[in-house]
Amino acid sequence: IFDDTFYVYEILFDGATVDFYVDGTVITRLAVTNFPDYEYLTPSFEYLAGAAGADTVTIDWIRCFQIQA
Repeated sequence: IFDDTFYVYEILFDGATVDFYVDGTVITRLAVTNFPDYEYLTPSFEYLAGAAGADTVTIDWIRCFQIQA
């Protein structure tokens, strides 16, 4: 992750797994042990500053997908 660079963050839920992508590349899969199946969930993002001066982030938009079988 670099300063002054735009990234596309995506979440894909296919009914069984939740994958997280950065710029079209999967970066991790959520552990779905005891994953709620009839609850409304809100995805969220957290920003971790690597230095004291880096205390802001701007998110242009977030794209999420849910594939229903």
